[in-house]
Amino acid sequence: MTQAFDTADDMRDLMRRDRLTCTWVTPSGDLDLDTLGDVLAFLQNTVANLAVITKDNDLENLKIIGFPSSKLFDTSPSTQPGQVPGNDCGRAREETTGGHSRSAHAPDILIVSGEDLRTQDIIEKFYGCKFILFDGARKTAGGRAAFQRLASEKRYSFVNMNLETDYALFMHRALKPTLPVHFFTIVLNGEPFIRYHEHMFQRLPFEWHWHIVEGVAQLTHDTAWSVATGGNVPQSFHANGRSIDGTSAYIDDIADRFPNNVTVYRKKPGHFWDGKIEMVRAPLANLNEDCLLWQLDSDELWNPRQIIAMRSAFLADPSRTAAWFWCNYYVGPQLGISTRNNYAQNPNQEWLRVWNYKPGMIWHAHEPPILLKAYHNAGNVQFRDMGRENPFSHAETESLGAVFDHLSYVLESQLAFKESYYGLKGALNQWRRLQETQHSAGDESGSLRDFLSWVTDDTQYRSVRALGWKPIAAYDQSAKCWTWNLR
Repeated sequence: MTQAFDTADDMRDLMRRDRLTCTWVTPSGDLDLDTLGDVLAFLQNTVANLAVITKDNDLENLKIIGFPSSKLFDTSPSTQPGQVPGNDCGRAREETTGGHSRSAHAPDILIVSGEDLRTQDIIEKFYGCKFILFDGARKTAGGRAAFQRLASEKRYSFVNMNLETDYALFMHRALKPTLPVHFFTIVLNGEPFIRYHEHMFQRLPFEWHWHIVEGVAQLTHDTAWSVATGGNVPQSFHANGRSIDGTSAYIDDIADRFPNNVTVYRKKPGHFWDGKIEMVRAPLANLNEDCLLWQLDSDELWNPRQIIAMRSAFLADPSRTAAWFWCNYYVGPQLGISTRNNYAQNPNQEWLRVWNYKPGMIWHAHEPPILLKAYHNAGNVQFRDMGRENPFSHAETESLGAVFDHLSYVLESQLAFKESYYGLKGALNQWRRLQETQHSAGDESGSLRDFLSWVTDDTQYRSVRALGWKPIAAYDQSAKCWTWNLR
């Protein structure tokens, strides 16, 4: 059974520039046009620029070929070895590439839906497709096996997963992404917020990579100032230089699940990093392509739309070198800073988080972050700060909706660590008094310096409700766990 379909008018408009050969494998071979439209819309929204797989720019229609999956494994005389039923390329010559079977005439897009067990076997038949989209990635044995196989396959890159429909999308690495995003996180004891980010990553419609640098940073270089105020790293905060709150186990787990998207950097047990500057420099050796370099602290939460909007802005104006942001700065689970141009909202140094990275750029400092590019002129080398060269301003990024949630002072464990590491004497008790006053007196606003001794200006706070914020992270009292609102 072979059927060819043109898409509906709206899908034809979306695909006007491209003609793609698409093979859809289902148990019955029947193609539901409504489902087809949903899947193709997901594909169009996920792959920001389908022109990378264009065969002809003057052809309008996307052709869909559908047939029963049972025919793939039919050994009857009507189906000869190497011939794919329903493939308009006719007889497909089988090649071997790196030990894998590869169809010489694989379609541009392979869609596998409705299978429980044979998803991986079907993908093997069409190995070499530019895009592979399949359902059951988490909920079926065949889908899970296919996901694990492709996630560990160097020739394919994981692009996205739809958590509602359980579809996963992989892209052949020969298709160079226009602007991948490399996130980096330096962390010690990042629970629970470090667990949020993977949910955001899986909704991004482009190639991403997460560089996680774990361990204790000595109080040197950028943070050497805290020694004078009593800063130290108590043994109780780490185990041989690693996290003690479950962060280490989580990092190992996500690296196993996404081996092509996550790289972990650690010192040998018992060894510390030479300050935070050594930590942020660690991933640079693996950044061999133009990309957006995005600092992502474990307690800084972005929604997917914000990441997508900023990447689009850099694509639209490649001359931009970096981006500055405002944030929703939390000083308690239900309290946030309500004023700007003051503590934690100083636009002269906060918050520079994204750089238009080119290989060869170097970190000069981490607090505040300074990424330098070398310019050679008549034998002289001049370094320029990319954060000051031609960045997107706070106003520009805010106009795009890119204001992130900074959950810096939300947990007692955070305050206990800051008290020791930065030498903020009495920080935990002062923070507790702020929370207790707000709850007992119902105060929804006030001056932060009345509670936190290290705040010396007129920074004001208000309740999150009064500020109108919609937190990404929320604590579920009944379930005793944090939940995520990806908006």
